[in-house]
Amino acid sequence: MNLKVKLISTLVFLVSTLTFGQIGEYDYQCAISGINDQWHQLTLPETIFEKVNPNFSDLRIYGITADKDTLEVPYLLDIGIASTKKQAITFDIINKSLTKDGHYFTFELKNTTAINQIFLDLKEQNFDWKIKLEGSQNQQNWFTIKDNYRIVSINNESADYRFTTLNFPTAKYRYYRLLVKTSHVVTLKKATLDLAEDTPANYQTYPISKQIITQNKKQKNTLIELELANAVPLSYLAIQAASDFDFYRPLTIQYLRDSIQTEKGWRYNYRTIKRGIFSSLQSNEFKFNSTISKKWKVIIYNQDNPPLDIKSINTKGHPHKLIARFDQSGEYFLTYGQKNARLPNYDIGKFKNKIPQDLSSLILKSAQIIPKKDKPVTKPFFENKLWLWGLMVGIILVLGWFTMKMLRESN
Repeated sequence: MNLKVKLISTLVFLVSTLTFGQIGEYDYQCAISGINDQWHQLTLPETIFEKVNPNFSDLRIYGITADKDTLEVPYLLDIGIASTKKQAITFDIINKSLTKDGHYFTFELKNTTAINQIFLDLKEQNFDWKIKLEGSQNQQNWFTIKDNYRIVSINNESADYRFTTLNFPTAKYRYYRLLVKTSHVVTLKKATLDLAEDTPANYQTYPISKQIITQNKKQKNTLIELELANAVPLSYLAIQAASDFDFYRPLTIQYLRDSIQTEKGWRYNYRTIKRGIFSSLQSNEFKFNSTISKKWKVIIYNQDNPPLDIKSINTKGHPHKLIARFDQSGEYFLTYGQKNARLPNYDIGKFKNKIPQDLSSLILKSAQIIPKKDKPVTKPFFENKLWLWGLMVGIILVLGWFTMKMLRESN
């Protein structure tokens, strides 16, 4: 057997040994049932998120074949986030006019194509105007697409807010006419016409198990404390106020990152995940990166205004699914709970277009703690008192011998 063959054999042995030991490196395992095809999907349950790494680097699917071989199953983590694809439409502004109704702007498209969004870049600040949008094929017959659509700009020492994007059902006209219903000066610096194709996000509701609302008069804010049933990946929070007047308040959303027990009790460390505006001018749906936590805070800065009555709060998150490929029959487990685990890198991530669309779901059984082998404890050499006394007697005898020898030499 030459050196090359020996090296290959040794490498195969080491990899095999490592694979057999991998399952034991994790803290939890859940048996998987329902495997009857090559491709399947597996929805992660709520109870799992508190025990996995924040970036899901420790998720693994292992299988044990009839021959006791250990297999690692490749998977993709699928999170149902939204996406938007925009197609810019070329056009010319062919008319600007002022009448008793307001300012008119007429757009002519180069080609008759569909649009559903218009962005207006206006020079003016601090306005609250209504808009009417119409469409026509010949500039003779005009059809209303949107009316009394509100655009707003607030710019002062405590706020900088602007909403000048028109969203409307997809329309297909050669000409579009925009009426800004105001007698004030309106300067259109630029406009953008787009066809926005949205892939909506998938959400599942995570019920709030505990909610406390506190008014801090000294700091002039409203503190909303939320606690969920489990630590789950939250990415959506909607707040509805009961007040029927217009309002505009800065807002901060925080999540509990960690906690430390001290002599004075528990100390909680919250981190900000989102800053926004809580306003009567919008739907007040706040979206942010999926973040795992059980406790959340919402701070509404009232400034010199009276506190708002909160009517309802809704919390949601994206469902997390594993899309996995099973190439051999066997007994399979989902394992997790390994702080030092690295993110896996599987080939199927580069061939997503070849994954079937219709996938049957697998069943994940209750989590089981993976038992750890007790490491043999090596007792200290000097733990036995007899060894210690024996050593001391030996040292005394050696020292006595050297002393007697030195005395003889001196005589």
